[in-house]
Amino acid sequence: MTSKGNYYKKGKLGTGSYKGIYYSVGKKLTGLTSKGVYYKNGKLGNGVYKDVLYKSGKPFNGTLKDEVYVNGKVDANKTANLVFSNAQAAFNLHEASFKSAQKQVEDLTSLAKKAGVTPAKAASLQVKSATEIQDFIAKYSNTDFKTLSAAELDAFKAELSKCTAEATTNLEAVSKLVNDSTMSLLSAISAMKSFATEEQKAEFTKLTTQANIVIHALKAAGVDTSKLEDALKQTDIKVPEIETPGTGGGTETPGTGTETPGTGGNTGGGNTGGGNTGGGNTGGGNTGGGNTGGGNTGGGNTGGGTVIETPEEVAKKEFESATKALAEKQDAFKEATEQQTSLKAIKDKLDAAQSKTPIEPPVVEGKSAKLIQSDAAPETDAIKAFIDKYKNTNFTGLNPDKVIEFNKEYTAVQKQVTDKLNAAAKDLVTTVSVINKAVEKLTPFATPEQQAAISTALQTSLEAVKAVEEAKVELEGLQDLQNKLKKQAIENAMKVAEAAVKALETNPTQEKIDAAQAAVDALLALDKDYDVKAFNSAIAEAQKLVDAKTEKENIEKATNAVNALFSDENKTVIADSVVQNTINEAKKLVENLKDSQVKTELEGKIISASTQLKKALESLKTGLSTDGQIVVEDANKQIDELFTFQMAGIALVKESESESEKVTAFDRNATGNTLKESKTLTTAQMNEGILATLERINADKLVTLDKKNPPLNIESSQKHGYTVFTVTANNFSKEIFDKLDGNKNNAYLITVNNKVAEGISTKAYKILFQVIDGKVEAKFVESTVNDDKFSIDAATDAVNALFSDDNTLSLDIDEAKISAAKILVDKIKDSQKSKDLSSKLETASKLLVEKEIAELEKGIQADGSLAVKGENLNFDDVFTFQMAGIALDTDNTVTAFSKLITPTNLKEAKTLTTTQMNEGILATLERINAAKPVTLDENDPSLNIVPSQKHGYTVFTVTANNFSKEIFDKLDGPVVTGDGYYTNRYNITVNPKSPSNEAPFILKLSSDNGNVKATFEAKRVKTKQ
Repeated sequence: MTSKGNYYKKGKLGTGSYKGIYYSVGKKLTGLTSKGVYYKNGKLGNGVYKDVLYKSGKPFNGTLKDEVYVNGKVDANKTANLVFSNAQAAFNLHEASFKSAQKQVEDLTSLAKKAGVTPAKAASLQVKSATEIQDFIAKYSNTDFKTLSAAELDAFKAELSKCTAEATTNLEAVSKLVNDSTMSLLSAISAMKSFATEEQKAEFTKLTTQANIVIHALKAAGVDTSKLEDALKQTDIKVPEIETPGTGGGTETPGTGTETPGTGGNTGGGNTGGGNTGGGNTGGGNTGGGNTGGGNTGGGNTGGGTVIETPEEVAKKEFESATKALAEKQDAFKEATEQQTSLKAIKDKLDAAQSKTPIEPPVVEGKSAKLIQSDAAPETDAIKAFIDKYKNTNFTGLNPDKVIEFNKEYTAVQKQVTDKLNAAAKDLVTTVSVINKAVEKLTPFATPEQQAAISTALQTSLEAVKAVEEAKVELEGLQDLQNKLKKQAIENAMKVAEAAVKALETNPTQEKIDAAQAAVDALLALDKDYDVKAFNSAIAEAQKLVDAKTEKENIEKATNAVNALFSDENKTVIADSVVQNTINEAKKLVENLKDSQVKTELEGKIISASTQLKKALESLKTGLSTDGQIVVEDANKQIDELFTFQMAGIALVKESESESEKVTAFDRNATGNTLKESKTLTTAQMNEGILATLERINADKLVTLDKKNPPLNIESSQKHGYTVFTVTANNFSKEIFDKLDGNKNNAYLITVNNKVAEGISTKAYKILFQVIDGKVEAKFVESTVNDDKFSIDAATDAVNALFSDDNTLSLDIDEAKISAAKILVDKIKDSQKSKDLSSKLETASKLLVEKEIAELEKGIQADGSLAVKGENLNFDDVFTFQMAGIALDTDNTVTAFSKLITPTNLKEAKTLTTTQMNEGILATLERINAAKPVTLDENDPSLNIVPSQKHGYTVFTVTANNFSKEIFDKLDGPVVTGDGYYTNRYNITVNPKSPSNEAPFILKLSSDNGNVKATFEAKRVKTKQ
């Protein structure tokens, strides 16, 4: 990974997973992989991508927000089925609640008639639960009211008034719910009618018939059902007609429907049948005999096949429905209050702009609206239009006619806003009342999660009632409702606190403790005097356990973090990866520990790491280091991210547009060359360039190349937030380097360019190859370094090596070394430097001549040659030879004799010529070679004396060109007069012809590893060695 988050794999931008993150070409992937997996910022993604919904990287299959997804896309048919199922469940739930509420109102009406009393108008909100109302009905259902005293009858009447008011309010609330759920059901059926199965169509017929009954019941209760009737028509399902409740008869005589229970049992004829609702109210036989009793509700849906829900399930659904409705009512109430505020602001603006006695709109008394429909039927669009029209109006100096027009509009809109606010307030409080009852039902079954939801719902309900109070909407019973809600909230908060504290008994965590404390705090917020000592004690004990565990974990985390700062086992040497932030993070962990010996030790290590880091950073400077490395102030960088390379005679060439660029080596000095050096080579292409260059110039194939092993290696290492690049020549031999070193200046340079826009390059550094102590080494150098510098250095070193001081040549200096230095000097482009070095070469040449002349004057040379002053001399003109056992007869014929034979009359000749000396060797060999084991070539002289000219001297060099080891061994006989051993030499005396040439010299033959050589020696050497 680089510091910018790029992922590299084997030096290239990588694709794949790395440490839980998925990368594509080095970047965190947002999109699809080749296998269709969705990633967002490198992690398995959630959300919509190209119109497909993904969850954990895979197309979502399931339900989300009432929509069914298949392979990430909404399945319209399945969604419609889901919407239908939800709507059907809600409809069945609310229909049952509606019927139950309707029956309570009917039963209370019957009781009133039976008692012969009329319920007095009571507060609309008495906070009577459905159970309490039902208990009241059961209590008086069989009462003979004639036997009651006046006080008892008054008590009954007062209680009746409260129950009637509450039951009526409840009926209005559930009427709204059943109205909405019926609309949802009919809409769902209409949406599915084009693709419904036959079974579903049959179910739709039953449900629309059932919905039709509900619609008529709502209409009878004064609800505007026109939209429901239109929705029913949209289903295209024909339902049995239901007669409008008749006006004839008018009496309360039971209709034709009997009170015999219908086939459905619970909802059949007995409950809703003719006796209770018949006669004038509901009509002759509609509700009693046929629709509700016998067929639809009794026989089919409720009686026959519907799965009966448990009280717990019913309570849960009612609670969920009520809390959802509360949010809607809050929004409506908020909108109404905001509009009222906006209207007041506009009116205040006008008043401020008018005279002291502005024209006031007539006061219209607000009237509370029913839950189902406001008496004023507020026109929201008209209200909004009025506000938008006047909110930015400048009323200063407004024409009086315009003011009158404004007041007229304001009066109408103000009435609508007042009605809307009253209606919304009553809706909101009624819904709160429904929540109050739903909470009563759900509480016995509530799970901890549900208790938390109950707490939220109760708190929201309390806030809603408070908002109604603050809006100054006059509704009776608000205080009783607040008291009941608060009591429920305290009881529920106590249960939530108990559950949260009990959860601390097993595996306590800080999250559990925080949850328990929050629960206790919530309880105290509702009742500051509540005794929570036991709760607090349990929380404190749990906190001790968690603190101990946390401290242990913190010590472990801190220790690991501090140890990670070091690279050695003893944790004393700072790791290269450490930066200041690494130390800071570790320091924070240590600071959070409690005082202890461990903390003290860790603090000491942090101080050590900080000191080492400071010292390391002092030596880390961006740019070129003294060790020939490149340092960049950014971690996790690769060389190809920042730099490109440029090499002499290397181009990138495309043979065709369909192919990628290939590395090509060319001769820059070739006539007609049109190629240009590439400035954007990668590391891999640079290595290819080295190999390509060697192949081009290695025509003799003297150098063997390993193409699989790159010649150059650039490694990146991380050091304290910096990246350090090091270059090494890992496949270079001296022979390979010599091929590249065309200037013979012990330098081969590759340019390193900053990586900028395509086609643009700026030189940053260079790579230098040199031979140091016989090994090829590489390093980064400044961009200003060039071949001329090394040519000057190489020439300077070569010239200086010729001298031990300014006037003295070094040992072993010869003309070849001076010539080699001159070749380097000739390559220098700097004329002054070249002139200076050339002058020193002249001095070296002069000193060499002087040295050589002094050596020539010695006569015998170090290589065994003989120097004689004078040019073009002939050896026989200057010297003669004398050989053991060789004499000249009177006719100068060479004769070999044995000196050991006595007496002899022959004497050794001292004036032998070169030719006679060679004859003497042959004669000697013939004499001692009686067994003929050695073959002689008499036509090829055994010794050649070759003259050469130097500084006015003739230098004679002897070559033994016809000597084998066997011949030499014959000449090198045992010394008889001595100890009988061989000397490994054969001496020939050289006598000067002129006294000026001091003598004698010796021409010595010797054998060395089987090779015979001849040299001059300055004086005679004793025979015994």
